[in-house]
Amino acid sequence: MILILMLGIDLIWANNYSKNTSYITKEDGLSQNYISSILQDGKGFMWFGTMDGLNCYDGYNFKIYYSKPDDTTSISCNQIKKMVLGIDGSVWIGTYNGLNCYNPATNKFKRYPILSPASRKNEISCLAVDRSGVIWFSYTDDEYLISLDPSNNSLNFYKLPPLPDSWKLTSPKVKRDTYSVGSLLVAGNNNIWVGTNEGSLLLFDNRLKKITGVNLIDQACNIYAIAEISPDSLCLGTFNKGFCFYNIKENKRGPLYTFNRPGKKEINFLWAIEKGPDGNLWFGTWESGFFQLEVKKKRLNQIYLSLPGNSNISGKSVCSIFFDKSGLLWCGTNGYGLFSMNPSQDRFHTINQETKGVIEQTKSADIDLYAFSTSDLTKNYLSFQSLRSVYANDDHIWVGGYSGLDKINRKSGLIKVIDNKLIPYVMRPDYNNPENGLYIGTEMDGAPLYRLDLKTDKLTHLDFKGNSIYAIYACKDFLWLGGRDGLIKYNLKAGKGEPFPFGKMQVDNQKTGMIKAVAMDLDHNLWVGIQGVGLAKVDEKNNQFIIWKNNPNQPNSLSNDVIIFLSCDERNRLLIGTNGGGLNIFDIQTEKFTRIDTKTGLPNDVICSLT
Repeated sequence: MILILMLGIDLIWANNYSKNTSYITKEDGLSQNYISSILQDGKGFMWFGTMDGLNCYDGYNFKIYYSKPDDTTSISCNQIKKMVLGIDGSVWIGTYNGLNCYNPATNKFKRYPILSPASRKNEISCLAVDRSGVIWFSYTDDEYLISLDPSNNSLNFYKLPPLPDSWKLTSPKVKRDTYSVGSLLVAGNNNIWVGTNEGSLLLFDNRLKKITGVNLIDQACNIYAIAEISPDSLCLGTFNKGFCFYNIKENKRGPLYTFNRPGKKEINFLWAIEKGPDGNLWFGTWESGFFQLEVKKKRLNQIYLSLPGNSNISGKSVCSIFFDKSGLLWCGTNGYGLFSMNPSQDRFHTINQETKGVIEQTKSADIDLYAFSTSDLTKNYLSFQSLRSVYANDDHIWVGGYSGLDKINRKSGLIKVIDNKLIPYVMRPDYNNPENGLYIGTEMDGAPLYRLDLKTDKLTHLDFKGNSIYAIYACKDFLWLGGRDGLIKYNLKAGKGEPFPFGKMQVDNQKTGMIKAVAMDLDHNLWVGIQGVGLAKVDEKNNQFIIWKNNPNQPNSLSNDVIIFLSCDERNRLLIGTNGGGLNIFDIQTEKFTRIDTKTGLPNDVICSLT
């Protein structure tokens, strides 16, 4: 039994305030405030996956597990994506660098370096366990559903069906011939529902071991979350088109519920869906916080979780939801830590006229939304808490995070919200006009590249269709962009991006493309950090990467292959920040790495930035 002793906060539900809520942040022992996944094990311990370590919580203290380059029994990566509980009590963890299994009896991890025939990245996109204990998973942008039976380590790869020919002709979004896995749900009958990134719901018959149903939901949506309401009904959450119900008997979906409020954030990007003990559904959204859907009443209530001593509305990005065995609801946010509450102990009232101006009612098809309304765009606090990027000049500081871009006047301290939808991950000055222009790469798939006019605050979307951008190096005529799609050379005049190297990237039989760090050395050579692969020098002449990797048997090799920061010092050495391997200094002349980590005095082995 876990005792929760945390700071009290206010839960704002419509016009009510509940004291039945608790709050945990990094100050209380969490390794990070971005909670990507939540799980409870057989002993009652709570597990929280973050982008900086795996946390185990006994109700009093945290034990944090980090990846250790020289220990193969440690977790393979500090960036946690998904977790499920095995039928034997083991904890299965999907990370940005593969699948892991934690054995509570030995307190050790087993790594599963499994790749499907089509895997381009090691990033686990979804993870599930069926009634017989078989683990099901897939990778980001992968067209294979993979099963692993832990009892005998047998593996099976199931290729998803091809896309309809009509889709390839009519949709500019389609860049592949086959469906790819976006979400998984093991149903009560042990069959598996597969939500795809291409807008269809697939049924995998677990007895026949094959796909037996392909059901079109919407060609333009990504099915990101699935919840089973009953044996005959599902709720599907998308990452761009709201949510809908699916009638299993009739093989038919209901209307897509989208809530587009003029001048306010759309409530169409769902990160998580969880069914509560009372049958109602809880939604975590990318930009708009936390919601409860009263299924029978067809009423959607927005919930804002306010921080202690802070009237600012928070919890904008809720990315994980979990009900533990006692009925306690855990809510993981993107930058605000953890909230927990017991919904069964509160009775909430409906909205009345006294709350007019605070709550607004909106309707989508037959569902009523009750949401908070605000129009204040000039505040003396940031509009978000999870920072991703900062740029400053003598007069102002621009800060980007989840979700928004704020401008701080360095003299007055006044903060202006420039945008409250973007997620600016990286900001770099315009090479040709650094005083007036700023290039911004965002964590926004589809339209990730922008330019900000620093004088007018005008934000312009550059003509580039791709996925999230994590790194930018600006040159006179082009930009080097690092992101989910690998390395892109973007021609500013032509408005066109080309992948480097041309064609699909493959390094040492590992297919991956995510790049979060880009730097230029004093000899004008471009260097990048490729997630899970290592340090790479861009050889444009021969259209290839030259790779340096971690070698456990060589202390002068790269300490960790997950690189999140790169820069070049005045001695033409590369300073390399890793996720779990500390700081590396790379001597380009000798090709030797010097490691600086917790063993030599660093407080943490995750190095995000250096100044």
